[in-house]
Parts: sequence; C-alpha cells; structure tokens
Amino acid sequence: MIKPDYCTQNEGNCPTCSLSSYGRDCRNFRIFTLEQLAREITGGNTTAMAKMANDAGMVPPLDELRPDMAAFVPRPVMVELYAMRAGDIVGRRLALLLG
Repeated sequence: MIKPDYCTQNEGNCPTCSLSSYGRDCRNFRIFTLEQLAREITGGNTTAMAKMANDAGMVPPLDELRPDMAAFVPRPVMVELYAMRAGDIVGRRLALLLG
C-alpha cells in the first residue's frame, strides 16, 4: 500500500486508522474505495477504474478482471492518476474530488 507522506501511524491504511472518522483521513481528505471512485470517475466501471489505479502505481495491484470494490485507493494514487490524466475528463473529475 502506498503510504501518504503525512501518515504517522497504521502504515497508511486510512480506513482502519484511529485518526480517521466519518469517511475522512487524519488530514480531513475523503477516503475513497474503488467502488466510490468508479462511480464518480467512470460511471460505475470498476474494471476501468482498477486499471487506471494500477497504472498510477497502486500497491498491491488490483485484480483488473474481478476487482475488490471495497479496496481503499490511497490519495497519492489519486494524485498520480490526476497528473497522468489532467487533460481529459478523468483528470477533471479527479480534480473535483481532490479539491
């Protein structure tokens, strides 16, 4: 798992960290599952979202054929995906989510 630079405990696993609450991490950033991101970015296509997350450096890589919809997508992966896709609709939608 990619650990956010600001993480101080729990090795970057934000959903199970004691500092996170109400769907937000310790820096008040939203915590996204693959299913939530797919709904917001690709209209619900989890296969495409898993492929994009893997291309952006998801560790461990997601199964692209049968992705775990509850998998946590770390903020650094989302930022890298935004950098890769800044000029298209995926980048614009990610920009809205990342704030």
